[in-house]
Amino acid sequence: FIRVWNYKTFGLELAKKFHEEIHSISIHPDGLYLASGFSDKIRFLNILIDDMRIFHEFPVRESRVCLFSHGGHLLVASTKDTIHVYNTITFKTVHVLKGHQGEVTSIQWSLDDLKLVSCADNGSVYEWDMATGEAPGPVPRKFRPPPLGK
Repeated sequence: FIRVWNYKTFGLELAKKFHEEIHSISIHPDGLYLASGFSDKIRFLNILIDDMRIFHEFPVRESRVCLFSHGGHLLVASTKDTIHVYNTITFKTVHVLKGHQGEVTSIQWSLDDLKLVSCADNGSVYEWDMATGEAPGPVPRKFRPPPLGK
């Protein structure tokens, strides 16, 4: 199920059942659309008064992370070690970002949407330039969590 809740009244506004497993979800900044990662693709849905309708699909399989930019004009979706960046107006691919050696687990946009920071399960962190689609390299220090119990 995908459920849309009213955060002021805590009431359920809308629910839609899908037969496939949902891996990720992101709501557009204007609240009228959402993107959801399924096993076969990313589905871009309109949020209507009484339904959610698919109106575009992106060929990204098993995306565990998807996120709209702050302006809503870009959507990123990761699959394993690759990040796909799409224009949400033209639905064209803007960049395919490769560089991580592990599975991408987290993505965050800069406030101006000009940079993207991604983290993988091996602790690597990259900052991507959205003008070029390149990363100058990994962020200098790798994050390594302390051993458990210390």
